[in-house]
Amino acid sequence: MSPAALHVCGQCRVREKAGARGVSSGADPLRMRIESLLRRSELNEEIQISPQTCLGNCKRALRASVAAPGRWSWLIGDITDAQDCDELLVFIRQWLAAPQGLIAKQDRSAWLITHALGRLPPVG
Repeated sequence: MSPAALHVCGQCRVREKAGARGVSSGADPLRMRIESLLRRSELNEEIQISPQTCLGNCKRALRASVAAPGRWSWLIGDITDAQDCDELLVFIRQWLAAPQGLIAKQDRSAWLITHALGRLPPVG
């Protein structure tokens, strides 16, 4: 099976969480953290990061999506800090372990419920 892909926005202006109202920064620090977390994890061989220019819905920046042949694809948004990057990896582990990448509602974390922007069925 070919490795799964993690697509991450590359040009987002990321709004920081409460306490830093109106402050924004580029996507690079978050994308670099996600890349570093992947390299240091067991996921390094299972999913490849693929920076993208834009995944749309910029009001929900930073966005990422996961996709693989025969699996449900997910679009995740509002990745704004290191904790969200860590939670993204927790989600990726769960997505890889779930049959066809479809995570049952009762198995979705509170983080996934608030950060999932959508999912698409497998192609073919």
